[in-house]
Amino acid sequence: MKILLLSRSNFEIKSFLIKYLKLKFKNVSIVLDDLENKKYRNIFKTKFTYAFLFGYEKLIKKKYLNKIKYPLNFHPAGRKYPGAGCYSYALYNKDKYHGVICHLAIEKPDSGVIVREKRFVIAREENFLTLREKTLLMGLKLFYEIVDEIYKNNEIKFSKKLKWKKLKKHKDYLNDLLIIRNKSELKRKETFEQEEASR
Repeated sequence: MKILLLSRSNFEIKSFLIKYLKLKFKNVSIVLDDLENKKYRNIFKTKFTYAFLFGYEKLIKKKYLNKIKYPLNFHPAGRKYPGAGCYSYALYNKDKYHGVICHLAIEKPDSGVIVREKRFVIAREENFLTLREKTLLMGLKLFYEIVDEIYKNNEIKFSKKLKWKKLKKHKDYLNDLLIIRNKSELKRKETFEQEEASR
């Protein structure tokens, strides 16, 4: 069984992903960059059984997807928030829950068949940064579960009930989402400066 991990070099949890895959499987290839980079020219000479896309921010061309039997993408949101901006959407809409989805990667981003979804409660004091951190941890937990299932059974079961939902957006959405994110980042900066001053 050939395994491929697609992530990025500055992704906070990439070392956990790499270590766990290498612990479970013998034949693991790692890509922490754009697949179009020349150094990965020979990586698809043979086909992969599974690919795990976690924190990978590039679109994958069909010619690469055709070389992977099961390309599994980990999306940091629930079913009604495909695409970017998912943390801010959840906060803006005052959702009670957020989550992570594992789904088959196809040419159209965040639209493939859903494998599994995990959800958690959004705290009242949640902000963009804390929600992102919780989502990463939940995503890592889901990643471990999916890898364990493949390791144990040599296959993965797909959900027959979970379907993507469409989110209705109004004209002020993007501006409002940027405000939410900027406030969170400003608060984080102020907290850091206060901690540094107290040392």
